[in-house]
Amino acid sequence: MSDIQKIIVPDVGGDEVEVIELCVAVGDNIEADEGVVTVESDKASMDIPAPFEGEIVSLSVSVGDKIKEGDVIGEMKAAGATVLMRAPLKNHLQTALHKKKRLSKMKHRKKKASQRQHQLRLAAAK
Repeated sequence: MSDIQKIIVPDVGGDEVEVIELCVAVGDNIEADEGVVTVESDKASMDIPAPFEGEIVSLSVSVGDKIKEGDVIGEMKAAGATVLMRAPLKNHLQTALHKKKRLSKMKHRKKKASQRQHQLRLAAAK
């Protein structure tokens, strides 16, 4: 017996995010953790993964829609008799967002250091 479960937006690190890509279509069979939609905040873009293996029954969002934590973006029919929910998505998405922020800070610091070195070279050349 298959269960139909809602696909709910986890904590995505902000108030609202924009759907920039639909990774699946109704009728697609997907694996657990496979991206359902790609969203973009002012800090990063990330996939909202499927909570379990199964078939996409419906999608209630389109590209350009704004969504937030707790919104239902679609429904899935579980592949097996029971639905084993994976670990909370919050940790997965927060880790991705943290990595993006850390990389951004590192790039900023590297750029500043490069600018300082350039200024020092110009000053030394005078």
